[in-house]
Amino acid sequence: AKVIAPKLNELVRFQGDEEKQSFVQNIIFKGITFAYTDRLPENEWPDHWICRQWENPDAALYFSGAQNCVLKDCRILHSGAYGLTINHYGQNNRIENCEIGYTGSGGIFLEGHGFGTLDVNKNNIITCNYVHDHGLGNYWHSPAIQIFQSGHNTISYNLLQRSAYSAISITGMREIYMSNPERFLPGTYKGQ
Repeated sequence: AKVIAPKLNELVRFQGDEEKQSFVQNIIFKGITFAYTDRLPENEWPDHWICRQWENPDAALYFSGAQNCVLKDCRILHSGAYGLTINHYGQNNRIENCEIGYTGSGGIFLEGHGFGTLDVNKNNIITCNYVHDHGLGNYWHSPAIQIFQSGHNTISYNLLQRSAYSAISITGMREIYMSNPERFLPGTYKGQ
């Protein structure tokens, strides 16, 4: 029998530094297959990962503080979580003509900061990709492409198939809920 037991939960991490304005930039991956990752168990998540499950930032390829990077003609297969996450600061990155499939969560995740920090995740291009067979792990509610607090992106000509949840999900937070704690967490806020 052929047994595959992935140990890593990330294969590639681009990690820039937003505070120092030092970004990973101008990296191009072309024609590479990335395959077989596990997912980090929830009881091992760092505190800053505590979020809604479809916002699970774990991914086979993880970009944070990255700009002008390109992933073209690549394959990301059998990831325990997302195939690709562009987290927080991520600008002018291009994902083109890639196959992303058989993931435990979703395919591609563009995740800006929460409410109040605007326009740090933007101007990314996701085009001509084949994203399929995702949500196969514990994250059935993960879309093929998830966009959270990210804007001015171009999402075009992608083939999205066999989603356990939805094809494209675009979410954010309405100011009315964040500005008034009583509305955000009804019954839990005690005024001063």
